[in-house]
Amino acid sequence: MLRILCLLLIALLAGCTGRQLYDSAQATRQAECRLFTDPIQWQNCMDAANRSYDSYRMEMPKKEAP
Repeated sequence: MLRILCLLLIALLAGCTGRQLYDSAQATRQAECRLFTDPIQWQNCMDAANRSYDSYRMEMPKKEAP
């Protein structure tokens, strides 16, 4: 039982860490978008930078087991 609880806790922490990394990288991407002077390029960049973590995860290809 303790082993299952530990594995669950590790899985939750790993997911939380991934979301936190994504959120911090998102702020960097938004800052980089400010370099665009063309409004269309800026908007496309901001749309990509503001994509939710859940949307990002759904679009990622599934890793296949070796």
